[in-house]
Amino acid sequence: GIETVHMAYPNGSENDIPTGITNIVRAAGYKTAVTTIPRNLEPGDEGLLCTLPRKGISDLVDNLIEIEFAITGVNALMNPRLRARMRAVKGFK
Repeated sequence: GIETVHMAYPNGSENDIPTGITNIVRAAGYKTAVTTIPRNLEPGDEGLLCTLPRKGISDLVDNLIEIEFAITGVNALMNPRLRARMRAVKGFK
């Protein structure tokens, strides 16, 4: 068979994920697990691989270009606050 290393929490909201469950998920051998908690990944999120955000495409987009923007992060780059933070990083233009 094929080893399963990724999982999705049923429903996946913060209220659906009990305290301490990430330790159980890791102990079961999963490398990642996705939630439906609305947030973007940030630098330093490596420790949160068992609570990755998952975005519903049907809620975000009306066409294929919007899907591509959502998947690639272009939507986030268009956010003025995020762009200001990125400009503060040396070398970002």
